[in-house]
Amino acid sequence: MGQTGTENSNTQTRKSVRIVVSSDKLVAAISLASPEPHEAPVSIEDVTTALKAAGVVYGVDPAVVEEALVNPEYGTPVKVASGDPYKKGDDAKLEYLFQTVHEIKPTVDKDGRIDYRDLNFIRNIEKGAVLIRKVPATEGIPGKGVDGSVIAAPRGRDFPIKHGENTKVTEDGLELVATANGAIVFQNGQVTVKDLAVISGDVDFNVGNVECLGSARITGTVRPGFKVQAGGNVEIMGDVENGTIEAVGDVLVKGGCRGTEADSVITAGGDVIIKYAEGQKIISGGDVVVGGELINCQVSAKNNVWIKGRIGKIVGGEVRAGKQIKASVFGSDAGAATVLRVACDDGLLKKYHHAEKEVDRLEADRERVKESLIVLYRLQMDGKLDKVREVALSKLEDFQKSLPGAIEKFKKDKDSSVVADKIMYPGVRVHFGIMYKDIDEEVRARKFMLAGNQIVLTELD
Repeated sequence: MGQTGTENSNTQTRKSVRIVVSSDKLVAAISLASPEPHEAPVSIEDVTTALKAAGVVYGVDPAVVEEALVNPEYGTPVKVASGDPYKKGDDAKLEYLFQTVHEIKPTVDKDGRIDYRDLNFIRNIEKGAVLIRKVPATEGIPGKGVDGSVIAAPRGRDFPIKHGENTKVTEDGLELVATANGAIVFQNGQVTVKDLAVISGDVDFNVGNVECLGSARITGTVRPGFKVQAGGNVEIMGDVENGTIEAVGDVLVKGGCRGTEADSVITAGGDVIIKYAEGQKIISGGDVVVGGELINCQVSAKNNVWIKGRIGKIVGGEVRAGKQIKASVFGSDAGAATVLRVACDDGLLKKYHHAEKEVDRLEADRERVKESLIVLYRLQMDGKLDKVREVALSKLEDFQKSLPGAIEKFKKDKDSSVVADKIMYPGVRVHFGIMYKDIDEEVRARKFMLAGNQIVLTELD
């Protein structure tokens, strides 16, 4: 921070114009002292002299200076010069040459259910094919301070490409290629290539249980009592009938899942995508996406549970999700007991409440910081800014710059909800952690959210 003042060479014997320059050299402000009766008004020449004496030689806006003199606000800092902020270099970025997220764009069948038969779920790759291409980080563009100085710009952040089994990074570090034929498994930002086992027909007494290190594609149905285990993804063209599916990656069942909780379990480290399910237990490390309905199922998803289709419904059972549960219909007109849980463990609920408090605190801090900066700027202009306050001023300026990003981050952390696109019937209970709300009358097209210690309903966006 820097400051100076100027005195009128004819009659003024005190500082009539004070200058303050921000610590980052990007802003210069003037503060006019209220003239005594015998003093002449501050002129543009007085301001110009003061700015030059303070070293402010770039980015001065004459129109703002003139307005500050015509309609003076004595003792209040007015920004009259702006520098050019530096532009940080672009961070390195990765271009994935395969779909990292399943684009679920299936058709709707005559019954209003989503049909997954045409999804290209398992992504095959050939040895030598490029999986990821990296765009390197770039140099930044320097800025210019109000004192004419060059403000150095940092280079963008660089990072190596993560790679897993059956892949390698090229010598220049810019590409990831497959070193074997197989199926792509993408988890936690890392790509591996797994062998693909194709089972033609049903998994039954003719085949036995299926266990493979890579991915598995079943062209038929998994029959009662049989198990499929895979170190990659699992794709089942038919149904799962009281079978067990375990996958390190994702699971797609293009048909339906029917069984009992004890005998029919689907467990996936990634997403689970199915057409419909009845009496099914599903545990997902990502999302659970259903094309028709969940009837009397026990479902737990780390992220979201989404029931697609115009008649997508959850009836009976218990559904848990870390972030959101969404369907057209919840429960039934017969009052089927249906339990929905979001932010469903103590850790998630604490994170939710922490984010809610942080958003409120940061919004309040926005005004307090603004007021504190004005006070410190005035002290600086009066030459009363000691070392401790100078450090505080610098920290407040940095904090003010970081506020928008911090508020947005915490808003995302508290975005847990239950969304009923059409109707929620009596008999449904909605939980946010230990808090819950029993539905005793029909609720149409509403979103359930947590506000403080209350579950509130809002209209859909």
